[in-house]
Amino acid sequence: MRAGLLKERITIYRPTITSNGYGEQLTTEVLLCSTRARIMRNNRQRENVDGELALTADLTMQIRSYHQPMQNDVVVYRGTKYRIFRVSYLDQENCIELDLQAMESDNNLTPTPTPEPTEPTENENNNEEDNG
Repeated sequence: MRAGLLKERITIYRPTITSNGYGEQLTTEVLLCSTRARIMRNNRQRENVDGELALTADLTMQIRSYHQPMQNDVVVYRGTKYRIFRVSYLDQENCIELDLQAMESDNNLTPTPTPEPTEPTENENNNEEDNG
């Protein structure tokens, strides 16, 4: 793998289950590595997420072969978290190819309208004066 192709900075975390003082199981993310990657494909598609139309993202990236990512690890790339759903070892290119899926949608296509503040009309002002 040519080092000049690794232009993007990513961080890989491994989710682990720990117990707190009350015996509850909590999922925490432990830093696995921080490395450089090559973005191969970046797909965006419209999906219905919680009743809203949103753009979800899928990425395919390559990293060096000495890292040990696993399925369900979390990759942070440009502030967005992605879940690894496929790890492919490419021996000829001496790299690992990761297929990622966004954990949260980052672009909501249908923004929620905000109500505009209304001013009382003249009739409402007159009614308030008559009652008061």
